[in-house]
Amino acid sequence: MLNTPVLFSLILSFIVFFVSGCRNQEQNNESSHSGILTIVVMGPYSCEFAKYISIYNDENPNITLNIIEHNHDNIDNENHEDNEENHYHEIYERFRTGEIQADLIIMSTSSIASFLNDGIIADLSLFESVKPHIDNPNIFDEVIRLCMYDDRIAGIPLNIFYSGLAINEELFAKVETAPPTAGWSYDDYYELALIVNEYNKTAATRVYMLLPSRTAENYAAVTRGFDLKNNYKPLFNTAEFVDYLRKAKAVDDMGLYYYPDHIAFSSFEDAINAKYGDNLLFHEIIYADLHNYSSVKFIDKNIIPAPTIMGQQPYADAVLLCLSANPINSKIAESFIAGFLSEEYQYKNAFEMQIYRDVNKYDILSTYSPQTIEWIRTVTETYCALILPLDVWDWINSIALPQGKADTINFEQFTEDLQAGALMYLD
Repeated sequence: MLNTPVLFSLILSFIVFFVSGCRNQEQNNESSHSGILTIVVMGPYSCEFAKYISIYNDENPNITLNIIEHNHDNIDNENHEDNEENHYHEIYERFRTGEIQADLIIMSTSSIASFLNDGIIADLSLFESVKPHIDNPNIFDEVIRLCMYDDRIAGIPLNIFYSGLAINEELFAKVETAPPTAGWSYDDYYELALIVNEYNKTAATRVYMLLPSRTAENYAAVTRGFDLKNNYKPLFNTAEFVDYLRKAKAVDDMGLYYYPDHIAFSSFEDAINAKYGDNLLFHEIIYADLHNYSSVKFIDKNIIPAPTIMGQQPYADAVLLCLSANPINSKIAESFIAGFLSEEYQYKNAFEMQIYRDVNKYDILSTYSPQTIEWIRTVTETYCALILPLDVWDWINSIALPQGKADTINFEQFTEDLQAGALMYLD
């Protein structure tokens, strides 16, 4: 899967076109408010948000939206992660000192803890105009949990980044093995890799499992070592997590991950063609891929969640729209959030995520296959958010997985060190 910041940048490049081209065709309503609403974007500017802005502008002609982007689009790719980290720390300090003021703030969940604790953003559960939507029994409990930190509602989701695997049925038939089903584990993934490895020994054309997120160094996800069902307790030094790392490295040693010659793709289409190649058993996608990639058709694909590790699904990340603790136009800001959360808006207009249980009411899903709709329901009901303080994320991003062959790496010592580091940051 594409590096998430790279994917964000690719999505952002289409925003100007989208906002101008996707206009609401209904009769405009007379706005009950007037004034200026200032929205600071310090995270990914999603297509879902762009659509809402387009419709909101049509329906609220008396309100001027002042959108200020404090993002990192011009970061040098060679030092992207370091600059991204510095970017968030810099913007955080400017908010904390009052240099930057806003009504609403868009940010990723990794920044939520410090912004809440320092009183920069508000707990949405305290606002009467928003609370009925949050308390709506039809909204997924998991969606609300994804927006929570320390029993407070930090914001509402503009995107939910839960991934899935679209199955390449034709290639499974060629390898002569059955595709997995939802609820499969990483042990199942490893057994499948052994079958593919044997097939490749005599095959004319090599088969790969999938295109990994970044580079060869990231053969496993360190974040899978947190217990999502037990307050994110770190389980790095358990036998189960050691076994996961060893098997993940073994799959990497087999050469079953596809690494194109050019990881930094020259164009959006170039990246998509690599990501969804015919020689990949799985096409790893995020939910927004179903609607944003016109060159790839997922409607008839069988999509399943990623395999479980230690009995857990992978976490879901999100981009949240947050209310400033000291908004300039509080009533307008609250109504903006309430309008986006309303069932009326979501069922008719949402296209990158579904936050209400009755997925069959969503206009965009009317043409989707039962398999795809079931995947949407499954990942929304079972994926958890990993909302950790930014310094924990900084620590996670600094970890380099050990290199070498799987049978020569001391994973026990590596995971003991991980456990000690996690406990230090989480204390």
